Amino acid sequence: MKKIKNVNFIKGDICNIKTINKIIKKTKLYKINSIISDISPNISGIKEIDNPKYKNIIKSIIYLCKKKLFINGNLIIKIFLGENFSYILKKIKNIFKKINIYKPKCSYKWSKEIYIIALKYKNNY
Repeated sequence: MKKIKNVNFIKGDICNIKTINKIIKKTKLYKINSIISDISPNISGIKEIDNPKYKNIIKSIIYLCKKKLFINGNLIIKIFLGENFSYILKKIKNIFKKINIYKPKCSYKWSKEIYIIALKYKNNY
């Protein structure tokens, strides 16, 4: 990736603690205003394999919110409607004051892809 002024790019697996630690170390002097996640696991089509992978991604992103997000910070996260939706929504509602669900117009109508826009991080851990 070409360098972008005032942008720190860290390539890694968000479910790997080494990647999270790189993010924390890179931003150790400051908190983050917003986290935007367009992350998706490689989908196998087998829910017993895919669901735990997706839950791990969500847990990692919530952990990152806990460690680095400002109070009243924001999160935008892509998810897929399915068995994990209520679990994910509950986790996010527990730590943000306002939640919006958004389906992009450019997303195929048959696609289960949606975004959760979570506003005003509460940091109630």
